[in-house]
Amino acid sequence: MVDLILTNLVISFLFSNPFHSGTASNSALKITSVNLSIEPNANVIRNTSVTLRCKAGVLAYGTEAPNRVYTIYKDDNVIYNKTTSSSEDFFYNLPEARVSNNGKYRCMINIMGEKMASEVVTLTVTGGFVLSGVVL
Repeated sequence: MVDLILTNLVISFLFSNPFHSGTASNSALKITSVNLSIEPNANVIRNTSVTLRCKAGVLAYGTEAPNRVYTIYKDDNVIYNKTTSSSEDFFYNLPEARVSNNGKYRCMINIMGEKMASEVVTLTVTGGFVLSGVVL
């Protein structure tokens, strides 16, 4: 009974929320957060394998998993789009980071017309070499 009441409250909130597009049929959703992180670190040396991890918090009610469109931006330019029905985190890989990969990155998610973007994170790749634990 409590579950049914909570479900009805969530649905009522989502469809009365002015930021919700209201385009969902037989489902309701709300993007609550989008976070972009850089692994292993935002400051790396050249040739390091770097992964941008986009994690979206989504409240969803319904039987179908709606498609998510992830967009990765570098310096406000689109560099990658991916459409998926998976709710798993999205990963964008830079297998051998170069100095040319330096920039400000952001991730945006679009689900059924509702969009939210992450804060900007900065990747800095230096051209140094590691010799006995010292960066040259």
